[in-house]
Amino acid sequence: MAIAPARSRWRPPCASAWSMPASKSNLSPEALMIPELVEALLRSVEGTAVAEIDYEADGHRLRIVRQAQGIAVAPSAPATAFPPATATAAAATRGADARRHIVCAPMHGTFYRSSAPGDPPLVEEGAEVGAGQQIALLEAMKMLHAIEAEHAGRIVKVLAVNALAVEPGTPLFEMELVEGARDV
Repeated sequence: MAIAPARSRWRPPCASAWSMPASKSNLSPEALMIPELVEALLRSVEGTAVAEIDYEADGHRLRIVRQAQGIAVAPSAPATAFPPATATAAAATRGADARRHIVCAPMHGTFYRSSAPGDPPLVEEGAEVGAGQQIALLEAMKMLHAIEAEHAGRIVKVLAVNALAVEPGTPLFEMELVEGARDV
């Protein structure tokens, strides 16, 4: 006769999405038996992008980390330097107006309008830019990548917020191409 292992009756509402690394927790077994606290913490971040909770009180620390769901991690390849990202990486036209051009983020990273904190933006709305001119920066993996205009034109609208994360395909700028410039 086999005996099944004992199971706790209490489960957090998103048990499959959360885990607590045992090696990083210094909570006593008594402190772990406070399901109301743990449940309240999990409920407070449910439906948000919060990936980690670090709670400390009365000398006890609780760290809960959301597990990635359905994401396979591929083995890393040797690091290679990226060439300057251009508008070609993810450019698109808007509607029937072929003179409009959307400059999109070519990769995940943090979008910056200026080359250093406190400096003026590289381009403003209404600015005329030349082909190959740097119009923004994208910080990815602690490296800054230049976002350059592939075609000459005018910046119609800045679509991204400075110093916020973007992902591939996120619209950064809307441009109006000068006569004779082609959209890719």
